[in-house]
Formats: sequence, C-alpha cells, structure tokens
Amino acid sequence: MPSLESLYRDLEWAEVKWRDQTVKVGWRPAALTSEALIRFQNQINDLPDDAPVTAAVPLMAGLLMDIIAEWDLTEKDGGPPLPITTESLMKLPSDLLISVRSSILDSTSPGESEGTSPDTSQQTVASVRSLPGTGSFERHAG
Repeated sequence: MPSLESLYRDLEWAEVKWRDQTVKVGWRPAALTSEALIRFQNQINDLPDDAPVTAAVPLMAGLLMDIIAEWDLTEKDGGPPLPITTESLMKLPSDLLISVRSSILDSTSPGESEGTSPDTSQQTVASVRSLPGTGSFERHAG
C-alpha cells in the first residue's frame, strides 16, 4: 500500500532551457498540493493589480522551494549545487525563475504549450496573471 511518505520521495525531472544553458530540476509532484496552490493563489490575489511583477517573485520562490528537491545549478562553474532556499531562488534571473515554475506546473497541466519566457522587467502583477503558462497567476473570485 502506498504511503504519503513514499509519494513525497518520488521525483520528476524537468530540463529548463534558459538562453544557451539548461538547468536540470528534480521536483516532487506530491508536494504540489491543492493546499500549496490555493495558498499561492490567495497570496497572488492579495497583490494589487498595479504592483510590479517583482512583488510576486518571493511568493513564487516560496512555492518552488517546497517543490524542488534538487537541481544541477551551481554558484560557480564546477562547484556544488546551490542549496534550494528562498534566498537562492530569489537570486535567479526573474525569467529563469518563471521558466522553472512553468516547466514544473506545465508538466502537470496537459495541453499547455511550452514557450519562451517573456521579458517581465516592466510588467505588473495584472499583466503576468494573463501570461501563457502562468495559470496560477490568474485572479479567481472567491
């Protein structure tokens, strides 16, 4: 009989292409719970529509920190993998962070197409809610 503990040990791998690099990310599908997504969605909904997209970055980093188990991203060439913390995720370029998030969430949503990450430097939270591959950024009533 499967246990919740055994489900949390299972990893899936995503290859996140960013510019001319590929980051391999091992993530726990069982950690992507309804509770985590609802908490994330509520936090996004609490942000004002005109808030800069960077206001959502710490929220996204917090969600991903609980889902990502390992990766091959290092601080320096040949170094050990960076620890997976909110702080290390916050150091990633924002479009790489969005690509990591999209690679994980899109793999759980059949029918969504992969695409390149948009330049988010001048966007607001309202505009990101409508980006392809960012379904959990959409504002939901309730």
